Amino acid sequence: MRFAILLLLLLSFFDLKAIEIERFERLNTQDIGSKSSVLSAFCDSRGFLWFGTRHGLNRYDGYNFQNYKKKHNDIYSITSNRVTKIWEDRKGFIWAATHDGHFHYLDIATDRFYSFPKVD
Repeated sequence: MRFAILLLLLLSFFDLKAIEIERFERLNTQDIGSKSSVLSAFCDSRGFLWFGTRHGLNRYDGYNFQNYKKKHNDIYSITSNRVTKIWEDRKGFIWAATHDGHFHYLDIATDRFYSFPKVD
């Protein structure tokens, strides 16, 4: 009996809460807006899911997709739609490597890409 009372007293000091997952969906390439397979995937520190395909870079916020593609005559777009690798740096910039050998980082605040050629 003393053990049960002691256990109840100890448990009353802890604030036990369950974590609830609000929703989870199954995604496929049609959801992403690309008819080709995903070449790379990444989850950033803000919880966005990023998918690199042969038809651009796609960001999923849990509800909608944002697609980033090469735009001709736009220096702030990616240089190729074939995104082979995605990662995030310490400052929170999203980086993407494209098939043409360029590296790009996305400034989330301006929604602009800045590109650098691959250096051998």
